[in-house]
Amino acid sequence: MLRSNPESYLLNRLHPFAIDEAQTEPLLFPALKEAVRKNSKSGQFIITGSVRFSSRKQIRESLTGRIISWEMIPMDLAELHSFGLSDRLIRIANSKSLEHELVPRHPLTQKEYTQYLKFGGLPGLFSIRNEVARNQKMELQIETLLERDLRMIVDTKISYDSLRRLITELANQQLEPFEIYPLARKTQISVPTLMGLMRALEAIYLIRWIPSIGSSRKKSYIFEDQGEATYLQTNPVHPLHDFIRFLYANLRTQWHYQNKVKTRVSQMRSRSGQWIPWVIQGLGKSEIALIPTLESAPNRATMGAASAFLRRFPQGKVLIVHHDFSVDRMIHPQIRFISWNKLV
Repeated sequence: MLRSNPESYLLNRLHPFAIDEAQTEPLLFPALKEAVRKNSKSGQFIITGSVRFSSRKQIRESLTGRIISWEMIPMDLAELHSFGLSDRLIRIANSKSLEHELVPRHPLTQKEYTQYLKFGGLPGLFSIRNEVARNQKMELQIETLLERDLRMIVDTKISYDSLRRLITELANQQLEPFEIYPLARKTQISVPTLMGLMRALEAIYLIRWIPSIGSSRKKSYIFEDQGEATYLQTNPVHPLHDFIRFLYANLRTQWHYQNKVKTRVSQMRSRSGQWIPWVIQGLGKSEIALIPTLESAPNRATMGAASAFLRRFPQGKVLIVHHDFSVDRMIHPQIRFISWNKLV
């Protein structure tokens, strides 16, 4: 019906009228523009999809001025347990003192930490505990991403097996400085084609780029859902990298869903090897550096990274984050050694 007469398809619908996987029908978008032109009432249509609409060439109508776009990200532990959206990082960014009182909102265990890295936060996947059923559904999810969604964005004849090998390699290398030439050699995909595929993988919400503001400007990427990343990984993962990706997945809701703040999330990586995985700017009055550690006390490298951050951002605040629930002490007026459960 939509393809034969898009305007009639939208006519006299009860509002709000929801249309899922809207990216599959490019004719819908000019029809939406016309419908909203005739009736400017807000909230008439909810259109959802697994592809960024603006990334598909066939969708030429952007609906600028007529649409509010919102990216829904995988659920974090707080949402999975119905604890509500946390504002801990916003409060820290706006507080005069880093000694801001933080009481854990809920008891979480090491088991829940491990389970989250394995199951992730995708609806329809995170709650499946039967291993066989979950693997089958994950394979179907990956096949849909690569055979349907990806090919809507980029016209490629690369086989599914080659694309599957590519995202497996990407899962093994997430958070590392991105090097396209070694990746091209390893996957046997040409550099121009690979560049187009990387843009498409971001447009289908598989990965997200992380720019660097340090002396080394090599960007990194991270998987949007860590359950997918864990499933795809074939190489052993360092426990610190596990902790870093867990923190990202469980803290970013605090800035992602705040429409009143304009945050910029980056990393700070130096040529000498110093690395701060998360630098958050715009969340409040102060920049915040998150430095995960597995050490019982911050070592020289961690303190060196914290000092480098404060030289660049004199009013900034550093949170050295540990997964020991008993950790919480001030090291410096601008540096706090804290457990992750006080931040989520």
